[in-house]
Amino acid sequence: MRADRSFFADGAPLRLGDRLGKGGEGEVFALAEQPNLAAKIYHTDRAPGRRAKITVMIAAPLEAGGLVAAPSAIITDGTGAFSGFLMPRVADAAPLHDLYAPGSRREIFPDADYRFLLRVAANAARAVAAVHDAGHVIGDVNHSGFLISQDGLVALIDADSFQVRTDDAVHRCTVGVPEYTPPELQGSSLSEIDRTPAHDAFGLAVVVFQLLFFGRHPFSGVSETGHLTIPEAIAAGAFAFSATRSGPLTPPPGAMALTDLPAALADLFERAFGPTPEQRPSPRDWIEALSDAENAQRPCLDAVRHDYDLNAGACPLCRIENEGAAPLFPWRPPELTVTDVALPKAAADALNKARDQLTGLIPPTSLTLTLPSRPPPDGFQPPKRSRWPEIMRIVGGLLCIGISATNGIMIPNNWLLSVPGLLAGAALIRGGLKRDRAAQQDLLRIDSVLSRRLLDIQARADLDAAALAHARATSLINARAALPETFEASARERAENRLVDARQERMAATPASALTDDSRTVQKLTEAHVQTAADLLRAPLNQLPLAEGEQRALMAACREALDRVPVKTIVADALLAAAADTSAEMADKASSLDKRIAAELRELTRRMHTVELAARVADPEITDMVEQREKLVREVELVGGKPPAPPVPPPRFLRAATRQLVRELTIGSPPQP
Repeated sequence: MRADRSFFADGAPLRLGDRLGKGGEGEVFALAEQPNLAAKIYHTDRAPGRRAKITVMIAAPLEAGGLVAAPSAIITDGTGAFSGFLMPRVADAAPLHDLYAPGSRREIFPDADYRFLLRVAANAARAVAAVHDAGHVIGDVNHSGFLISQDGLVALIDADSFQVRTDDAVHRCTVGVPEYTPPELQGSSLSEIDRTPAHDAFGLAVVVFQLLFFGRHPFSGVSETGHLTIPEAIAAGAFAFSATRSGPLTPPPGAMALTDLPAALADLFERAFGPTPEQRPSPRDWIEALSDAENAQRPCLDAVRHDYDLNAGACPLCRIENEGAAPLFPWRPPELTVTDVALPKAAADALNKARDQLTGLIPPTSLTLTLPSRPPPDGFQPPKRSRWPEIMRIVGGLLCIGISATNGIMIPNNWLLSVPGLLAGAALIRGGLKRDRAAQQDLLRIDSVLSRRLLDIQARADLDAAALAHARATSLINARAALPETFEASARERAENRLVDARQERMAATPASALTDDSRTVQKLTEAHVQTAADLLRAPLNQLPLAEGEQRALMAACREALDRVPVKTIVADALLAAAADTSAEMADKASSLDKRIAAELRELTRRMHTVELAARVADPEITDMVEQREKLVREVELVGGKPPAPPVPPPRFLRAATRQLVRELTIGSPPQP
């Protein structure tokens, strides 16, 4: 695109930088000299239909305080034709799904916790509210339209797809993702519909739900009556997580429940996914409820980085993890270099040697036997064979014909009995006239023996055993390489457990009366038998005679007390103790793995040698038979005959069960040492 076209904005030339993205309508580029801006260049067939809307959006700029990457200037090419627009560049941000999916969240947003998710959800609602305040409708609300920064700020992109209304026309949003489209629009032609804020409200509710429920879709669940796609469930109003309406879907196992949230948020979801579009919460409703929920979180005493609604009976994050989920918000200890679990040089060299050896021992996935070539020397003359067998066949054939003919003449009524004799005689004569008959018979005898021997060789070359030996060696080498990381993770887990214990001890040693200066609050806690901060954090606060303001103040005081726990000292001591306890254990595990690796490599070498010998058919007896066969083939060819093809068995492949075992051994987690 950039090689043969030049672009201008407000008369000034643009120098496009790296391509940031590509879609069905065009491409987005960085600007080489303006790092805060980006340029969207439409495909030439799409540009004319976008000019009117972009012109309107630039003439009435969307004042959204950085919440929307809206068009700011028109881009033309060298001929003056409309080509695209400039917009603010949203740098150092990630798509929404990288935040709500636990795996990518651990990598891209390692400092996020549940309060961060609530804050981002509120900011997503603020971005949608800004668009509505400007008189526009987003239309295509979906997870890919939100970019999230590390500090939780949200920016809407793809602003050129918004629905923009003027006094003269409505520039519609013609696209939509079915999983975010409200039920009243499912299956409709979106290019013919004027979108409303109520339509956006549905998509926003789905986005908020996915943030708070770790990527779960509100209309995806377990059905006892048959599978429903998400668009089908939306059209049927089958909100899987509803606590007030029954339907064909129920929440999947290991998921958050609507009752884990503050009642105000749960009510907003019920309204958002209910049957009445007019009752859907507005972005302002979400902003208020989500902000309140963020401020109404309590710290969990059983996990360092868990927070949950202060009126919930127990931590739902702990429940989900106990049901088998990976850590939702893994704790990262302070950067301390107190453990030394790096492989010593000798061990590292041995591991590299094992890897190199394994690289040279790749078993084949199929085995095709190839007979060795032993052509007879030039000038080969076939042996002179006696012609008496052929002569005798001819004589026998003539006798058969003569007897059969005589029988037919003498007894005409029995002529049918003469036919087999005539045919047999003709066959004998024809066989006697073939000069290659003897050589062909010798070829058949050799091929029969060769075929049996080749099948036996193929059976002895156990491809499956070689593949499994390679997979076991790979798995063991991976486990050996991961041994330092395994022990490091174990040490850090011990450190986290020690920190959890220290937090619990601190809160158990902190009197509840020390959390507040309000005597009335202290009296309420005393009457409710809440003696320590630990009692308070484990109590169902909605059953205590505390006002909302008192609850939040007490939770803030608990956080301050937890912040005074000497994390670095506790972690350092725990890691040092773990290193001391596990150093000898690690050496034993490493030695055991090294022995198993060496044994598996020896087994793999033996199996590979057998397979290689089989593939070459390296057998002296077979070589002799092949040499005899080649001479017989030349003999047949010299007399004008056609020799049979050599008896090579079909290729042999790995069994399906073996392939599955190999995948489990090499793709799955390394075995525990």
